[in-house]
Amino acid sequence: MLAGTGFLVMSVDDFVHVRKLRGHGVEVNALVHGVDHGSRGQGAVIVGFTTRKGAQVRARIGFHRWSGEPVYGQTKTLIYDPDDPQGTVMDPDVRFEHIIHVLGGLAAILSFTGGVVVWRKTRPQSAGGDRRGSGGSGDGISPELRTT
Repeated sequence: MLAGTGFLVMSVDDFVHVRKLRGHGVEVNALVHGVDHGSRGQGAVIVGFTTRKGAQVRARIGFHRWSGEPVYGQTKTLIYDPDDPQGTVMDPDVRFEHIIHVLGGLAAILSFTGGVVVWRKTRPQSAGGDRRGSGGSGDGISPELRTT
């Protein structure tokens, strides 16, 4: 359940972060300087651009924040966070950024459900157990008081 909570917190944080960037991010034309395919799909596109304040920035954008196939030398419109231009950049054409959030939410639900199932299977049984009388009829009348 702890892992599920972690996934949920990370997903909510990322969702809020993306919404904030879409709300106050600055559009800029960026040039693709390279593509790092990385391992296990964790690749990134390396881009360069000039901020509104004239600073030259080189940034890495994960494939999950990039729409389409990146090509060396390509110019593309991106959005960046003016407070963190090197670290917070994304392609505004990405429409399925929520897949990460959905997967995080599903992982949280599955972890929580799995935790509940494991807890129910491993908890000690209560002493009360079966509430039926020793007669086994389930009517709650003790065998001594039963008339036939």
